[in-house]
Amino acid sequence: MSGKRTGKMVNKTLHDDSVGKNLSLWPPSAAKLRTDFTQNVLIPTLLSSGFLPVYTPDIVSEKIATKYPNLTKQGTFFGENNEWCFGPNKAINHIALSDFRSYNDLPYKVFEIGEVYDERLRNNFGVVLSVFVEADNINEALFNIDINNKDFTISHHTYTVATDKEYIGKDGRKHFAVLVSRTYVFVIG
Repeated sequence: MSGKRTGKMVNKTLHDDSVGKNLSLWPPSAAKLRTDFTQNVLIPTLLSSGFLPVYTPDIVSEKIATKYPNLTKQGTFFGENNEWCFGPNKAINHIALSDFRSYNDLPYKVFEIGEVYDERLRNNFGVVLSVFVEADNINEALFNIDINNKDFTISHHTYTVATDKEYIGKDGRKHFAVLVSRTYVFVIG
């Protein structure tokens, strides 16, 4: 088991190969840091920036996984006929539950806090931000939020994906929204 110990308290996540290679375990002191950051910084910041909270499963069907391969490249397919994908980018589920009808509803912004997975199926604490926009409105200002914290090292990666989610544009015709998804990963230290 690895992780720095201070007295009996562990101030980092732990990794135990008997649980699973590279899977993070959050002992009480690390879990408290995570909970405090989530409740006192992350959620208020995202809500005040117009993001709405959602919760979705960590698996998706092969049908949607193959439709959006950029969002499932870090996932692993399983099942008798590989009909499930574990660990895809959560944004793939955000496409399914997005609720907009008109350009007036865009940008449509949701967030999901929880475990995020990398290409080696290592779990990390993170948040997935999904913003649905018109194709000509993609820019960095979509993610103009400040979520820095002294207890965490923060990294992120961004995907832009064309979707099959329709909306009525200013011209009165149907258009397809673009999803811009940013995953932030938080590591103690």
